[in-house]
Amino acid sequence: MKNRDPRRGDSATPPVPEPSAVRKPDKPRKMRRRGRSLQVDDVLWYMCFLLTYWFFDIPNTLWFSNKIERHYLHSSLLLLVLFFLISFYLFWKTHPDHRRIWEQFPVLFIFSLLLFFAVISLFCLSAWRVWNVWTLYIVFVTTMTLNATAAISL
Repeated sequence: MKNRDPRRGDSATPPVPEPSAVRKPDKPRKMRRRGRSLQVDDVLWYMCFLLTYWFFDIPNTLWFSNKIERHYLHSSLLLLVLFFLISFYLFWKTHPDHRRIWEQFPVLFIFSLLLFFAVISLFCLSAWRVWNVWTLYIVFVTTMTLNATAAISL
C-alpha cells in the first residue's frame, strides 16, 4: 500500500486545509482598497445634496443675504475647520485600523463630536431666519453626504 498525502486529495480522507498563516494574502497591504465600493444609496445622497444646494441656492444666499447671522456663520466655519483638522489627525494616528479611534483617543474623539454638534447648531442659528425648519434638512443632507464620502474613501 502506498503512502498517500492527504492534502493532495487522492485518498479517501478529505484534504487537510492549510493554516491561515501559511496562505498568501490576496494583495499586498498597500494595494488593498481601504473603503467600500460605491453603492446606490451613495449616489442618491450625492444627487440629493446637489438638488438641495441648487433648490435653496445655498452659496449665493450664504454670501449675499442680509438675513444671515454672519457671526454664527463664521464661528460655524471656524469650528468646522477645527473639526476636520482633528478628524484628519485622528485618522492619521490610527492609520491601519480606524475602527478603534474612540478607544485610543477618547478625549479627542468626544471633543470632535462636540465640535460637530456645535457646527450644526451654529449653522442652524445663522441660517434660521432664511430657511427656518428647512435648515435642519440642509444640515441632515450635508451630513449624510459627508458620511457617504467617508465610507467610500476610508
